[in-house]
Amino acid sequence: YYGTRLTLRILSLFWVAMALAGLVTEGLFRAAGLVPAHHPGPVASARPGWDATTFLDLASLVLLAGLVGLHRHRHRLGVDGDHAPGPVCERHAHPPAATAGATAGATVAADAVVAVAGAGPVPTQARAHGHGGL
Repeated sequence: YYGTRLTLRILSLFWVAMALAGLVTEGLFRAAGLVPAHHPGPVASARPGWDATTFLDLASLVLLAGLVGLHRHRHRLGVDGDHAPGPVCERHAHPPAATAGATAGATVAADAVVAVAGAGPVPTQARAHGHGGL
């Protein structure tokens, strides 16, 4: 959506922020004396086993496979094309001819804002729905 360069920049910034937050948290816990000198036992079991978590993991994989299947076969299911209007953005439905010009003008203005912000070109899909990438 933003391009490779900006995506890597955001990823790097988030990674550094999370790493620093972890180090600061560890330092605070050590300074407060809340880190035990030795651990009473292993944190993870030596062998994986079949328990409730395993069955929940398998159930979520089945659900994920079903959702991916629905998405991949949406053309055959008749869901391809038009979007239903949503509670936030009603422009997903086909706009009347009277508002089509206003939507196009807003898209051009939004493209200019994005270009000034340096985020790069607006994806075609966002333009088609009148979002302007914002």
